[in-house]
Amino acid sequence: MDILPFSLIFMLAAAAAILAARLHAVKQNLRDLDAQLLKILSTDTNQLICTQLSQKEFCALAEHINQALVSHKEAVRKQKKSDRLFRETITAISHDLRTPLTSAGGYIQMMNRQDLSPEKRREYGMIVEERMEAVRALLDQLFEYARLSNNELTLCIDTVSINDVLRDTVSIYYDDFCSRGVEPVLKIPDQAWLAAADKDALKRVFSNVIYNAFIHGKAPYSITSRANGRSAVITFTNAAFGITAADLDSLFERFYTTDLSRQKKTTGLGLSIAKTLLEKQGGRIHAELDHGLFSIIIEIPLCETLPRP
Repeated sequence: MDILPFSLIFMLAAAAAILAARLHAVKQNLRDLDAQLLKILSTDTNQLICTQLSQKEFCALAEHINQALVSHKEAVRKQKKSDRLFRETITAISHDLRTPLTSAGGYIQMMNRQDLSPEKRREYGMIVEERMEAVRALLDQLFEYARLSNNELTLCIDTVSINDVLRDTVSIYYDDFCSRGVEPVLKIPDQAWLAAADKDALKRVFSNVIYNAFIHGKAPYSITSRANGRSAVITFTNAAFGITAADLDSLFERFYTTDLSRQKKTTGLGLSIAKTLLEKQGGRIHAELDHGLFSIIIEIPLCETLPRP
C-alpha cells in the first residue's frame, strides 16, 4: 500500500520537473525572441528572427513575426523614399520658380533706368513676359500633375483614331521645327487605328513627348507609327544630346532633369505627366538609346484597325 503512493509521487515529481524544464525553455525562447526583435527594430538590417524550439506553435509565431518585420521594413523603405522625393520636389519647385522670377526681376530693374532707350525697354518687357509665361507654364504643369497624383482628373474614354491625333499634334509643332531649319521625318500610315482613349489626354501625351524632343533633342527628328499585333507603336527619335544610358530609367520620374535640361528651364514634369496619362489609358512608354539616337516609344492597345475609305 505504501509503494503505490510513493510511485505516484515520484511520477508527479518527474512530470513537474519535465514541465518546469519545458516552461523554462519556453520562457528562455520568448526572451530570446524578444531580444532578437528589439535588435532588429533598432538597427538597419534585413535579419529575421529564428526560434530554438521546434514546436509548430513557436515556428508559426516566428513566421508571423517575420512577416510583420518584412512589412514594417517595406513601409519604412517607402516612407524614406517618399520623404526623399518630397525634399527633391520642394528643391525642384523652388529652383524652377526662382530662376525665371529672378531673371524677370533683373530686367524690371533695368527697365526703371531713366537712360534706357524705348527699343531696349520694349525688348526687356518682352523678356519679362517670356519669363512670366515660363512661370505660368510651370504652375499649370504642377496643377495638372497634382490632379493626376490625387486621381482628380477624369478621363473621357472614347473610340479615337491614334494616327489622326498624332498628325494633329505634330502639326502644332511643325513650324517650330522648320524655324530651326529642320523638318521631322514623318511615317504615319493613312489608316484609322482605333483605340479606347481620351482624345485630349492622348494629344497631351504626344505633345509632351514632341516638346521634350524639340527642347532637348537635335536633328535628325523622326516620328513613326506602326501596328504591332493588337497595339499601335509610336516612336519619337532624335539625336541624343546631354543624355546617357544611366538616365533612361529615371526620365519619367517627376522633376527628373539632367543638368543640361536645367539650363533650358524645363520642369521635368512633362514626361512624367505623359507616362501617367498613358498608363491610365492602358498604354506604356519607355526610352531607348542606340548608337547616338534617343527614342521614346509609346504602345497603345488597339480596338480595331480599319482602312480609310
